[in-house]
Formats: sequence, C-alpha cells, structure tokens
Amino acid sequence: MVRRKPDYNFIRSINGWIKVAELILDFIIFICTISRASCAFLVGSGAYVWLLFVAITSGIAVKILYLAFAFRVKESVVIQWNLFGVVFNIVLALLHLSAGITAISVATTSGTVSNLFNQMSGALQYNVPCLEGILAAGVFCIIVTAIYAVDAFFSFRQFREGSEPPMTNVEVPPPTLEFTHNTGEV
Repeated sequence: MVRRKPDYNFIRSINGWIKVAELILDFIIFICTISRASCAFLVGSGAYVWLLFVAITSGIAVKILYLAFAFRVKESVVIQWNLFGVVFNIVLALLHLSAGITAISVATTSGTVSNLFNQMSGALQYNVPCLEGILAAGVFCIIVTAIYAVDAFFSFRQFREGSEPPMTNVEVPPPTLEFTHNTGEV
C-alpha cells in the first residue's frame, strides 16, 4: 500500500479553500433540509428529495475530490484534471441552481399562496414551520452555485494556461525501430 503525504500547497491554495467552502455549504444545505423532514409532505416530496439528493451527492463528490487532491491521488490517475474540474464544477453548479430555484419557489408559493387564501377565505391560519428550512436551503443552494461557478472559472483558467500537462505522469518512451535483414537463409 502506498502511503501518501498530504499536499499542503493544495490545502492552503485558493482551490483548497473553495473546496472546503463547498463542503461546508453542502453540509448546511443538508442540515437545513433534513431539519424539517417531518414536514416534507407539505412542501412536496419531489422538491424535498431533489434538494436532499443534490446536497448529499455533491457533498460526497466534493469530499472525494478534495481528498484526491489533498493526498496527491491525482498523480497516479491519468486524466486531464483541470478539464475534469471545469466539467465537474459546471455540472454541480447547474444541479445546485435547479435545486435552489425549486426550493425557493416551493417554499414561497406554499407559504404565501396558502396563507393568502386562508386570509381571504376567513379560514383558520396555520403556520408551516418547514418552509423556513427549505427556503434557507434554497438560498444556500444559490450561494454555493456562485462558488461552484468561481471554482469552474479557476479550473478553466488553469486549463487554458496549460499549467498541467495533458496527461499527468505518463512517460511514453520514444519508439524504437529495429530493422532485421532477412537473407533468405534457413
């Protein structure tokens, strides 16, 4: 088993800090969403499950990617890491944007429209306490979308500068041509 030492340059870099911010915000989104799990049927289970899916999936993916960078696993895997970072961050930014818009729209329409209807009809008022957690999760999704976009920008800039060789740690020996002369003798 290969024992790898941490890459302190990555951990202290802007890319390392951005990954930590993404991890923290994904955890906050997860906590905001799960804190009101008992009210999921009021919010709409589709929006609730989508928000949880995005938070859990991105949290796990970013943690794996952070550990791969922090412990230099990327040196033994042959891919274009900066291009991978661009695609990875754009995909997660779009997932968080869709989850944030879904959560904010569900939280605002569920609370405002139903309370407005109750006020107009003279019905009893009720409080929907789960909407605050879903609304907060939606706002944090929009914030983390911006952070993923910044991370994608930095990855794209590194990709364009060519600060990383196209394929990491691949040494291709030069081709050797050996000619043999066949005299026809057996």
